[in-house]
Amino acid sequence: MEEEKRIKAQWGPVWKRTAGATAVGMVVGAAVARRRLRLALEAGPAQEIAASTLLAAAASKPPSTIIFTSALAGGLTAGTTTGLFLVSRELLRVDMQWEGMVPSLYAGMATGALLGAATGGPYPALLGMSTLGGLAAVGEGGVALWNRWYNKKRQQIFQQRLIEKRQTLLRQRAQAAQSELEHIDQQLETIAYHLNAQKEKEEAAHESVMSWMSLKVPSWFPIQPVTEETQKKKQEAEALEKELMDRYYAQRELEYQQQLQRQRDTKEVSNAQ
Repeated sequence: MEEEKRIKAQWGPVWKRTAGATAVGMVVGAAVARRRLRLALEAGPAQEIAASTLLAAAASKPPSTIIFTSALAGGLTAGTTTGLFLVSRELLRVDMQWEGMVPSLYAGMATGALLGAATGGPYPALLGMSTLGGLAAVGEGGVALWNRWYNKKRQQIFQQRLIEKRQTLLRQRAQAAQSELEHIDQQLETIAYHLNAQKEKEEAAHESVMSWMSLKVPSWFPIQPVTEETQKKKQEAEALEKELMDRYYAQRELEYQQQLQRQRDTKEVSNAQ
């Protein structure tokens, strides 16, 4: 409904003015023909033949036919010229790519008028002006439509290539991130291996100390199984274990952030398509 109102508001005045110009052209053409006929009848025989030649062989046609032909030529010329001018002006308000229609219209009208006047007088000039003007304007409009289609197609191809390049870049980034994650996993495995080896050594040392103390210390003496050295080693092991866990959680957080980034990139690519 809104679209119909918009079209009616935009193009309604164009059709009304075109119809008005056609009616005015027909009235003017009929009036000119009547005046020519009257002058031809009032003139002498030689002048009558010359005047009737300008009216498409008035000597061989009835006056009503001449008047109707003149009115039709005037209405066609005025309606076509006015309609094409108004249509091109409305198109220019929407998009400036139609700006070539106006000079093409005037150039075609001028060329048609000159050719018509050179071949047959005023009426062929009017018909040539309206015909060539219309053809030139329509041809220019066709060229504008072709340019619009070509530019749209070229823009689509450019966007498709841009999307492909972006997808390639995203795949390269994903592969680089995957390689980095694999390298970090290898480092974590190496650290875990060394920690386990260190822990086994500490446990073996602790067991040996406890065995030695159970042999050397009397049963009545309170055993102190944890010495300062073993306490220090235990603290170092705990610190190393804490560092390992911190690295592990940091790695998992990095993986999570990279996964979110890949999801955002995929969503951007889908929106761009």
